[in-house]
Amino acid sequence: MSHRDTYDSGAEAEADRAQQKALLAALRAWHRALRRDECGAWCISGKHGRVYTWGDAKTWLLWVGCRSPMHWTYTKRRLTCCSVTQDAEEEGCLRLYALPTPDQADVIRDVLGIRKRTEMSSETLERLRARAALWNGLEPQAIDDPAAQDGQESLGGTL
Repeated sequence: MSHRDTYDSGAEAEADRAQQKALLAALRAWHRALRRDECGAWCISGKHGRVYTWGDAKTWLLWVGCRSPMHWTYTKRRLTCCSVTQDAEEEGCLRLYALPTPDQADVIRDVLGIRKRTEMSSETLERLRARAALWNGLEPQAIDDPAAQDGQESLGGTL
């Protein structure tokens, strides 16, 4: 898969990624939602849509696919923070002009099917780090049988 045709330079791709990261943080979305699409463009992917940069380094394009014309009608009503740019029967594109508020972010995540980032308290985070340190501190057990280390069975045969 070639990513070189989407952006004119690496700096343009990195600027696009930085703009997407800012939106990802505002949406409080899962970090794995940010990925490259089949054309190599950075996008935030959900179960029901995607978010791309508009190209002006300030705004975003939301593509939403719905299950019916009625669902698309109600989805447009929910996304009051965006303006519709392409209106098809069961899908469409909307333009987001600014980073969303927390309430708007909840709606956008829900409409696009983007997973929310897990937020943990400092106590929970410290407890998990301590548990991981215990796991990482364990040494692997050494194998006493030299034949088993070479890939041979302990009965004297070879594999």
